[in-house]
Amino acid sequence: MEFGRLEAGLFQLMVGPYNDVIDVVAARCREGAAAMSEIAGTLRSVADTYDAEDKASEHRIRNIY
Repeated sequence: MEFGRLEAGLFQLMVGPYNDVIDVVAARCREGAAAMSEIAGTLRSVADTYDAEDKASEHRIRNIY
């Protein structure tokens, strides 16, 4: 996504700040990816617990009707 001054043409003054913004956005995206991995792990753990509790309680609801 970064480009050099030659590619920028008339907008050469903006190249440095533009590339800085790209670096900051990329860093925030990496942080977001790490946070999403943690969230996914938590959701998997909760789902596993839910399934285990559901299976443990299955015998109580069997043949209720």
